[in-house]
Amino acid sequence: MLKRIGLQRCAYDWRAEHVPQFEDEIQQYRKHGIEFFAFWDVHDDALRLFEKYDLHPQIWKTAPSPDAATQADKVSAAVRTMEPLARRTKQLGCSLGLYNHGGWGGEPRNLVAVCQGLRDRGYDDVGIVYNWHHGHEHIDDWAESLRILRPYLLCLNLNGMNANANPKILPLGAGQHDLSMLKTLVDSGYTGPIGILNHTDLDAESRLRDNLDGLQWLTKQLDGTPAAPRPQFQTYSAATQSRTQPSAGMFAGKVFEGRPEYRQPPVTVECVATLTQKRTYNILVANDTKRSTDHWEIFSMTGNGYFTAYLPGRTPDHVRSSVDICDGHPHHLAMSIQSDRVRLYVDGREVANQAIRSGGSSPVPGGLAVGRLVEGGFGCHGSIEWVRLSRGVREIPKDLPSKVDRDQHTLALWTFA
Repeated sequence: MLKRIGLQRCAYDWRAEHVPQFEDEIQQYRKHGIEFFAFWDVHDDALRLFEKYDLHPQIWKTAPSPDAATQADKVSAAVRTMEPLARRTKQLGCSLGLYNHGGWGGEPRNLVAVCQGLRDRGYDDVGIVYNWHHGHEHIDDWAESLRILRPYLLCLNLNGMNANANPKILPLGAGQHDLSMLKTLVDSGYTGPIGILNHTDLDAESRLRDNLDGLQWLTKQLDGTPAAPRPQFQTYSAATQSRTQPSAGMFAGKVFEGRPEYRQPPVTVECVATLTQKRTYNILVANDTKRSTDHWEIFSMTGNGYFTAYLPGRTPDHVRSSVDICDGHPHHLAMSIQSDRVRLYVDGREVANQAIRSGGSSPVPGGLAVGRLVEGGFGCHGSIEWVRLSRGVREIPKDLPSKVDRDQHTLALWTFA
């Protein structure tokens, strides 16, 4: 596929089921002349294979959001957290890219501070991988953000950009701010790698081609040349992105007003949902945007359908089960959040129990979303019957509830059936 498109580099993302394929992936890249440019996250098997094949890809790792009282303490804690990986990647001859993915660790100034802290310790190959699709909050100050990021950039991943991430993922050329942000990039003198991505459940080749077409359309306008007709995208049209017109088989995502009680543990969130596919993430319930340390969300993982929680303000930031909830059957799904622990339940059975600690406090109050993220983007394939939020740790029944009621613990209840 990459050869058909004309791409010669690949940044490799993966899930647990892909681990046995790592070596074949490397061999196929070599066979077809594709550079193994970057590897997402860390896996011991992959690092051993990089040594075996004398490969030196960038290693992309989300920058942490530590729990500390002051900015200086947070930077120091993040540097200490990342130093073992920086040491290992240096031994392998690989660059380590700190990756923005929401929370304190995703802010440009914090990324730079952590990166510089690691360089001060002798890890000169540590840099930053910045993603437009995780940076909608910095559309307005993109020029300043780029100014401080640029000396550290290992790669910049592009995305169509609308205000308020509406929607979060767009092909290049479809966003309101794409041209101005690209012009700022070119004017800055940056000549390093740029990336394009699919990041949807749509056909990857078609979406990558759409991004290339959009990028070509934008670059022809950088010198002030009037815009030609916008490309006819294969995977996107503005009409299909209306919030009130979800794709066939998708839940019509909704956003409600947020409340402080949704952010303050202990709290329990429950829903009954029927999910019909696992080619992409299915967002069930999400509080605030990913930029906030008070953000939490429950969702199914892409590829395997495993019930998962994401809490960027906590460490670890993911709580994972090994239960596939994307089987076309209704499931009672729940998460309880305490100050030091998160538990996940499927049909009354505890499927994950994870000790956590606070990763710092950078709250950005927002809404409460059902079947989507607050900032837009991913949705939910299937149906959601109801969602209930409760104060405290609620006992989760063993049987699928036939109905749901309010009681003295209920913070909010929404029904959609």
